[in-house]
Amino acid sequence: MQQTLAVDMVVDYSKFHDARIDYQLGTDSLVADVVQLQTLQDFDRWRQQGALLRYKPAGFGQVHPSLKDADGYWTAIFVDAFSIIYNNRATDGSGPKSATDLLDPRWRNGIVSTYPNDDDAVLFLYERTVNAHGWQWIEKFVKQGITWVRGTQEPADQVES
Repeated sequence: MQQTLAVDMVVDYSKFHDARIDYQLGTDSLVADVVQLQTLQDFDRWRQQGALLRYKPAGFGQVHPSLKDADGYWTAIFVDAFSIIYNNRATDGSGPKSATDLLDPRWRNGIVSTYPNDDDAVLFLYERTVNAHGWQWIEKFVKQGITWVRGTQEPADQVES
């Protein structure tokens, strides 16, 4: 006898998923059995609230300690890096290497960025940059004529094209 299992997948930004889950936890109406987010800090908070179950999948011992909860309450499934990218064909091959390089007039009207409030990882990157270079960096940066877009793939797509 063949059995089927119905699976509902909800795809959305982490900033919407975590708020939705927080609401569901607060109203005792949790829907999700498994959650994949890029915001690992949510899992630490949910563990402290007693909202997570322990699970150590096959290969758990091979996952770097910084990418998992030692007791198995959460495990990272991939690492994604955000960095400055540029198109070699559109430059002389020497693009910007740092946040301060982006302030060079050479890059005016040629920078594409995700809105900081659109993606929590991008917001984190902007926060780190402001912490390192101050708000005057942001003030100079926005004067560069940034093309602001939604989502983290769009800047790479525009640079590539």
